[in-house]
Amino acid sequence: MKTLTDADVDRLLPMKDAILVMEGAFRAKAEGHLVSPPRFYVRFSRGTLAFTVGGDDVGGSAVGFRVYNTFPGAKEDGGVHPDRTQVTMVFDAGSGALQGTILGTRLGVLRTSAIGGTALKYLANPAAERIGFIGSGLQAKAQLDAAVSVLSLKGLRVFSPTPAHRQEFARRAAEKYGLAARAVDTAREAAENSDVVICSTDSARPVIEAEWIRPGTHVTTMGSKTTSEHEIGPAVAQQADVVASDSPAQLSAYSEPHILQGTGAWTRVIDLADIVSGRKTGRTAAGQRTLFLSEGLAGTEVLLAAELLRRA
Repeated sequence: MKTLTDADVDRLLPMKDAILVMEGAFRAKAEGHLVSPPRFYVRFSRGTLAFTVGGDDVGGSAVGFRVYNTFPGAKEDGGVHPDRTQVTMVFDAGSGALQGTILGTRLGVLRTSAIGGTALKYLANPAAERIGFIGSGLQAKAQLDAAVSVLSLKGLRVFSPTPAHRQEFARRAAEKYGLAARAVDTAREAAENSDVVICSTDSARPVIEAEWIRPGTHVTTMGSKTTSEHEIGPAVAQQADVVASDSPAQLSAYSEPHILQGTGAWTRVIDLADIVSGRKTGRTAAGQRTLFLSEGLAGTEVLLAAELLRRA
């Protein structure tokens, strides 16, 4: 039985290939054979196990689940505590035979960033050259890797609360991708003059304002989106010409209402799968504002894991 780790994920599946797997997953969803229910939680006295379950149920493809925990101490500076690793298990969709296991956190990061890259490919202005980041953590770094895989970027601005973190992010972007990268002192500076804005924070209050987002800009939000905690406010969505999500079902499955419920933007949310498959249109003009609500489509990590196991 194959068991792969973070090192295997990094070695076997480049970002461009992961984005291709994601595009295939969204097409499978549009065709009705990607099973992707909202994540569910099993709560215990000391913590919670969170499960994402799903996959492509056409014979010969893959189904399975990923599980991670929120017990005390699961997080530490710089990421997940090493003994709290995530587990993804892959089964053959035709026979139910167990194909293998992925241990570690890199698969989840790759899945989310590859979805983000897919969203940029179909929603951002293809001529976008300047990207702004609010947040400079592990997921922000992965989202940058995805962005440079689908866009011809030239410049980058980044803001996060800790100066050393944002400076390191800018340094990495300049050295790895040759971007004209600069750490800035405010979120506004990062967002206001960018063609793409990526919000990747754990903030409970909005980190950008609608008036900072000029026509033609694409925004991706990855953080909290409920009424009590939200990374962006409703005005950002209400002014967007196109609002899309990888998992509209997940938007309605949180324990409290989504920040957009009851607003006009709520009824305009498009499934990214329908845009990727051509069933619905995304951006139709360079001057449109677009917004992607990243939720983490269940089953996609299983399909990435299946591709990793094939390559291994």
